[in-house]
Amino acid sequence: MGHGEAVRTVRSGASPMSAGHVPAAGHVPAAGYGPGSAYGRLPGHVRVHRPATAYDHGWRAGFRVALGLAGGLLAALTAADWALGTLDPVRAAFWTALAAAVFGALCPPLVTAGDGWLRVRGVLRGHRVRTDRLVRIHLFPGRTPRLVFIDADGGRAAFAPRVLAANPDLWRLLEAGGRRSYDRGLLVAGLPVLDGLAAEAVGGAGREPDWEPGRSGRG
Repeated sequence: MGHGEAVRTVRSGASPMSAGHVPAAGHVPAAGYGPGSAYGRLPGHVRVHRPATAYDHGWRAGFRVALGLAGGLLAALTAADWALGTLDPVRAAFWTALAAAVFGALCPPLVTAGDGWLRVRGVLRGHRVRTDRLVRIHLFPGRTPRLVFIDADGGRAAFAPRVLAANPDLWRLLEAGGRRSYDRGLLVAGLPVLDGLAAEAVGGAGREPDWEPGRSGRG
């Protein structure tokens, strides 16, 4: 299997779920992941385009914005104190701490995924889950929606679903891990979440989806 693209062939009529396959372009399954779905009736050749690792390509821009705003705030407050003659070590330390808090609040977490794992790293700490051992996937809507992954070992990682919409390669790795978790009987809640994110993630990049998501009766 090459580093950038894996091409796998399965026999017609065999379920590709355990191998992490997706139907070829143009094939429209009639159902989701469950037993007896269209995934068990694929044509003879299935191509998979999935990188070894993927990350949020928009993270650097978010990091620079957060750093610029925090740095600008620190410079403005320090300059104002200096002009008023009220700058001292205590106030300088306070403004620095305030700027650091602003940076921590604005800086997005770095989302990285590979074959069977997901890592979400913030400014101070990171979280890692096994995507091939997932037990639950939750989508919490609202003004700041969060997508939460929980694995069988108690690992938990969360990030904004817009990250998947902007990074199809990242979504493909997470979706493949979710399939393996389902095959192992671990994933009991969250398949409809993956179905709902599929069209947005692939379509968000202006591409035709490799498969049309169905709806599973579980989770």
